Amino acid sequence: MFVALGGSIADAIATKPNSSLNNSESFKAVTGSLEQPNAGYFYLDMDRTMSFVNRFATQSYVITPEASAFLNSIRGISMTGSSPDKSISQMELLLALKPRKS
Repeated sequence: MFVALGGSIADAIATKPNSSLNNSESFKAVTGSLEQPNAGYFYLDMDRTMSFVNRFATQSYVITPEASAFLNSIRGISMTGSSPDKSISQMELLLALKPRKS
């Protein structure tokens, strides 16, 4: 079941992307060091997420300059789960930072 309020949110989720996630350099960089084989990925592209957040931010929901600086320093977040054997289940979370600007 999918419920969305507002046309732009539904359009953004339902619109087929121009390219595959596997071809994304950001996805490869953020998920490349995660455990293989795994049960799948959770991936968050922070640049795209922040553009979405900034577009819908209101005066009642203001992101502080400190929080904005922290969030803008993150390239992406990824997570995966794996089970190396029947008695072990593990989860790995990776916070990939952007290179430092000179």
